[in-house]
Amino acid sequence: MANSILKRLAGKGFIAMRRVNARNIHYLVTPDGRGVTGVVLVGESDLEFLVEWCAEKSGLSFR
Repeated sequence: MANSILKRLAGKGFIAMRRVNARNIHYLVTPDGRGVTGVVLVGESDLEFLVEWCAEKSGLSFR
């Protein structure tokens, strides 16, 4: 599920993905992603804690 969300964010231009090796990928926020001011997660998900933590660390609102 996390990979699917990250690929969608990359597809929209909010993040860039760079493969370091066969097991590691670096994710970078792009200039388009810097204008985002909030995150909305719809439905129950095991990713809720991860998204909430990332949003809080980045100064974004989370609902």
